[in-house]
Amino acid sequence: MTPIIRHVLRSLGRTGLVLALTISAILISILLDTLFAKLLGLALDLHRDVMMIILIAGLTTPILSWYLVGLLLRVDVMEREMTQLASIDSLTSVYNRGYFYKKSLTALSSKASLKKSGVSAFFVLDLDDFKQINDQHGHLCGDQALVVFAEVLRSIFHYPNVVARLGGDEFAVLLCNATEAEVASFAQSVLDRVRNAALVTEQGTVNFTASIGVATFQGQGEQVFEKAFQTADKALYEVKRAGRDGYKIQAVDQ
Repeated sequence: MTPIIRHVLRSLGRTGLVLALTISAILISILLDTLFAKLLGLALDLHRDVMMIILIAGLTTPILSWYLVGLLLRVDVMEREMTQLASIDSLTSVYNRGYFYKKSLTALSSKASLKKSGVSAFFVLDLDDFKQINDQHGHLCGDQALVVFAEVLRSIFHYPNVVARLGGDEFAVLLCNATEAEVASFAQSVLDRVRNAALVTEQGTVNFTASIGVATFQGQGEQVFEKAFQTADKALYEVKRAGRDGYKIQAVDQ
């Protein structure tokens, strides 16, 4: 379905679109009737012909258009569901790894990310000792921890920033157009909120922490983005090696 048709469907709704199609059908029928009458040299009875057109088009068009618009709406719903399945992580409802790359490149080139001078920041984050959470409290608790972690990230990072689950307990965030101080503030906010998050299980309350590697960079393009990923991943590893529950910010060497 083309973007124009989708926009019209969502703007007018089913009833509005059916009404618009019905009126259009009547007006087009009157225009064609008048045109053919002149071309064929026939006498035109406007009152009789117009009334007949309105009667026929007014009865048949709503029925046909209601059915056709219904089909288009179902197609629109199916397309949105397929897009969501292809782009959204089913457990945490953030973007998946495959869609994150595409969405990030779009966000970096958007006007919203260029409103003021600053840097972009690529965050790689994961939960500390996630395997231990799964082993001690079960995979259901582990899944709940991932959901809570994703909710923390979504509550902190808003559009045009991009949040995604890369796989397992590893997440990524693209922070667009921020100052160095804001990057550090965002990272600290994530750590604080994760520490305060808790899961209540049959075995007791489960607390957890996170580790964060951050790469700051300027510019756009795939090469810069790939370097940012590598830099952030290396920074995350250094945080883990230093004892976890912290963050490290590293500028990308450009």
